[in-house]
Amino acid sequence: MIKVIKNIHVYAPDDIGVKDIVLCGENVIAIEENFTCDTVKCEIIDGTNKIAVPGIIDSHVHIIGGGGEGGFHTRTPEVNIIDVVKAGVTSVVGLLGTDGITRTVEDLLAKAYALEHEGISTFILTGSYEVPTKTLTGDIKKDIAFIPKVRGVKIALSDHRSSHPTKEEILRITSDVRVASMLSGKQGTVHIHMGSEAKCLKDVFKIIEETDIPANIFYPTHINRNQSVLNEGIKLTQLGGRIDISAHEEDTKGSAKDIVTAIELGAVEEQITLSSDGNGSIPKFDDNGKMIGIGIGRLDAVIETVKSLIEDEHMDIGRAFKFVTENAAKGLGIFPQKGSITEGCDADILILDHDLNVDGLIAKGKMLMKDKEIHVKSTFKYGK
Repeated sequence: MIKVIKNIHVYAPDDIGVKDIVLCGENVIAIEENFTCDTVKCEIIDGTNKIAVPGIIDSHVHIIGGGGEGGFHTRTPEVNIIDVVKAGVTSVVGLLGTDGITRTVEDLLAKAYALEHEGISTFILTGSYEVPTKTLTGDIKKDIAFIPKVRGVKIALSDHRSSHPTKEEILRITSDVRVASMLSGKQGTVHIHMGSEAKCLKDVFKIIEETDIPANIFYPTHINRNQSVLNEGIKLTQLGGRIDISAHEEDTKGSAKDIVTAIELGAVEEQITLSSDGNGSIPKFDDNGKMIGIGIGRLDAVIETVKSLIEDEHMDIGRAFKFVTENAAKGLGIFPQKGSITEGCDADILILDHDLNVDGLIAKGKMLMKDKEIHVKSTFKYGK
């Protein structure tokens, strides 16, 4: 059946005014004024006084959980589809964290398929904090070339939990991603977990300087960990690379300010994305490296950070949402199929009320939330 969202203010993500959005199957087929359903049966969704933006693309989510830095009992749980929907997310990129021992890329791919079955779009990264890289096939190139969901590799740099790879090891991994991405027609990315050690991105800059590998293959995250890391991230965007700001689960206003600060200091805005680190652990260590506390990343920290960009930093709605729609989709090489509301794109649409709260969510043409009521069920119900 054709669905029509009537009289809704559309940010595609640029502001195109009040329109009717026409959906058929998994796609947007038209964006018009005063669309009529004279010859076919249509499901009408009233969008009066509401806002439509592309569904959020969360490019850093621990879909099978993460953590474990304080022992097995500190392993964080898997992502639940209900939490994804409440956060306004229609696409996630799943990845591993510190724990590449008890958690595997095979588990990651299986969970990605499960979430896809429950209604959203999913992608994954092979690898973890470890070098040599943990993979599905035993080869980074084969993972990327032959497994559609694999969009690149994850490594960790400048972090006491990483393998502290050499420049040569980083170069070999990057070269593998580059070739496999070219052969498979993917964007391909080296997604880098950034710690706070002084070396920072220095080896990455040497690779860019000494080779013909384009800077846009590098995509460090947690780039707002501290000012030194942020400064190197800003430099990377100026060379053509991308950076990912983490939405602090306890300080979303601070995360919004980090984005504004990066832009003010010269970061290329189109090369910045925002992600949740959802279900990842947020450990705290003392000066001796002992874990003294642990938190967990929240998927809804992204929408809260975007709201703060709009309400506290006075950023236009369309501009604020680009960090989690258009920019994120371009970083994955899936724009404009995702990350936009245009004719022919995937029907991934987030509906907001006048206070910018999540009011509805459509993913691949299916209504997962309507009028703040969840329409999707998790396969397993927890609690009473």
